[in-house]
Amino acid sequence: MRDLATGLSEVIDEGWAGTISADGRYVAYASEENQFSQILLKDTCIGATAECNPSARVVSVAADGTAGNADSHNAVVTPDGRYVAFSSAATNLVEGAPAGRQVYLHDTCIGADNSCKTTTTLISTDSQGALNGTESILPSISSTGRYVAFVAVTPSNTQKISGGVAANVQAGPNSGLRQVFMRDTCLGATNCTPKTTRISMVPGDAPANGTKPAGPAISGAAKQIALADGKSATVFTPTVAVDEGVVLAVPKEQ
Repeated sequence: MRDLATGLSEVIDEGWAGTISADGRYVAYASEENQFSQILLKDTCIGATAECNPSARVVSVAADGTAGNADSHNAVVTPDGRYVAFSSAATNLVEGAPAGRQVYLHDTCIGADNSCKTTTTLISTDSQGALNGTESILPSISSTGRYVAFVAVTPSNTQKISGGVAANVQAGPNSGLRQVFMRDTCLGATNCTPKTTRISMVPGDAPANGTKPAGPAISGAAKQIALADGKSATVFTPTVAVDEGVVLAVPKEQ
């Protein structure tokens, strides 16, 4: 893992900072593995039986266990350690992955029965095309893993091609326009269709010049989402139901 002596601000900006489960047993973090930054989940065995041996697994992996072929950052983990969301530029985590950094959700199957199979799912996707031409970073996850909020960035050097899909997506995290979205994965729900909802109220919202965008923070039950632009914060609350638990949001306080 990167030397923390280089400064906490650098660690956070580049997505190396870790995140921890509620009981302190599991820690998700970015670490350089075979020339690429991968997301690892460390089992510290805190609170476990004596038979537990501390170990770490790579979670930025494809269905066959192959590690990502580009850098992954911004790991967040559910309180029970089962689900890990992260941003990755890898193109081999799911079939047909979009270009540029995208947000993924990995099910580690921790605490599940033997029928569970580890999976990696693309989160930053939208059937309506709102995410075409964007990169996605800074995920935040609800306590059950069902809801994931994230920032979608439209790079300033994006070139549009047919179908609205972007080419040459190479801009840095502090360029272009930003929007916050929330994905309902339908995990644990019945009669539910996965859906992505835009939370930002104004299309093309971006932080003020000279400020670095913070990622959204979603509450454990996904009842509130907090957004910040480096100078102020806004808390949103669900007000209008859209399908199974998916919500539109309006400002509560500013």
